[in-house]
Amino acid sequence: MIPEIAAVQVQPEYRLMLSYINGETRLFDASPYLERGVFTRLKDFNLFAQARLAFGTVTWPGELDIAPETLYLRSQPQSVSEPSSTDPISAFRGSDKGGAVDGLLMHRQADREREA
Repeated sequence: MIPEIAAVQVQPEYRLMLSYINGETRLFDASPYLERGVFTRLKDFNLFAQARLAFGTVTWPGELDIAPETLYLRSQPQSVSEPSSTDPISAFRGSDKGGAVDGLLMHRQADREREA
């Protein structure tokens, strides 16, 4: 089962840093998709930089999205040695308040399971 995305961060060169609720961090290179169909619009980095999480995946204005399975399976795992100041989820988890984030994420998962 593909874990749920907890956070997305736009990186240079059309990459996305993805943080998952299971603690994984993965780097997705979107550049190969920029020559395909509707994704050519994402060549405009200002549009690409508007990446947001919605409906369990990364989305952009104009009803653009990439399947969560694609994001996970075609991304590269990243080793996490220390929380990065640019990764708010990891930085927060590294703080003394990190348990609150984990609790919130588990509560969110439980809500989804009840809805299913």
